[in-house]
Amino acid sequence: MNIILEENDLGFLAASYLKKRLKETGGKMVLGLPTGGTMEGFYKHLVDFYKAGQISFKDVITFNLDEYTGLSATSPQSYRYYMDKHLFDYVDIKRGNIHFPDADNENYEKACKDYEERITAAGGIDLLFGGVGRNGHIAFNESGTPFDIPTHRVKLAESTRKANARFFKGGIEDVPYYALTMGMGTILKAKEIIILASGENKAEAVYHAVQGNITTLWPVSALKEHKNSFILADAKALSLVSKSVLEEYKNCSLGQSCLNGQNGTK
Repeated sequence: MNIILEENDLGFLAASYLKKRLKETGGKMVLGLPTGGTMEGFYKHLVDFYKAGQISFKDVITFNLDEYTGLSATSPQSYRYYMDKHLFDYVDIKRGNIHFPDADNENYEKACKDYEERITAAGGIDLLFGGVGRNGHIAFNESGTPFDIPTHRVKLAESTRKANARFFKGGIEDVPYYALTMGMGTILKAKEIIILASGENKAEAVYHAVQGNITTLWPVSALKEHKNSFILADAKALSLVSKSVLEEYKNCSLGQSCLNGQNGTK
């Protein structure tokens, strides 16, 4: 795992890196994509790059990390709606290349199995972006989730429901109790992972990712076992990490593992 301190614009740096990778691959990539407030800037910059003719999604395949159960795709609170609003409606991606776990399927076990099969058929995920929750969750993999679990249904922690209540008109009462999520086992199979973290409310999770033990109590700590993973964070999110550790990571850059970071790839 590698740490990148970005003082200015996390979204711009992440979007610029994806633009670079798409150029390197001739525009063909399989992406894992998240939702959430931290990611809005990332998607805005991608749309700007597309409008400027600097990027294309016509050969990109996407798999979103999660989706609430019990919400239709047209619900303003669904993650499909979020992605349409922030990215898909404004770029040249083929609708058939957009994938979400089928959270409307009452047979959730089949829906999760089908999602895993679609990811496998696409050749696996090349580059996965994500955020991190206050309790260290990635996607909707809550505290205690095994690191080898595939796509599955999860009961959302109350802290997660409270954090997401701001997106629902009726507050926490309208937040679903369950979601389908890409599992940690699936996420860790991605060839490259970039996690964005912004603000003091993410500082404890980032601390456990960087200086804590590898434990399912803090799912983000699993990134220590991934040789090509990056936490892209601002100073507030890194505020609990010791200065000596940050010094070891000062030469990290996206796409290139640190040579001197104590948790980076040697």
